[in-house]
Amino acid sequence: MVNPERSIPPAGAPARQQLVDSLARQVIGAVGNAGDLERQSWICTHTHIHGVAPLEYDIRHVPEALYLEVLAKARQQQAG
Repeated sequence: MVNPERSIPPAGAPARQQLVDSLARQVIGAVGNAGDLERQSWICTHTHIHGVAPLEYDIRHVPEALYLEVLAKARQQQAG
């Protein structure tokens, strides 16, 4: 279940872009220039949505569109 306090702004909204930028910075901060961006993007998105880091077999929903936006932004930031 998604934490209602951690709502996701609609696509295209400035607040959504700020969220994606913030999460992508967290991803890059965690993996640097040579890490698993896919995994860390999912972890950061999950943590934002649910308020806690995922457990090993955590199957709680993570909004795919948000995850993909974070991943794309992290790849862009990593490329420099």
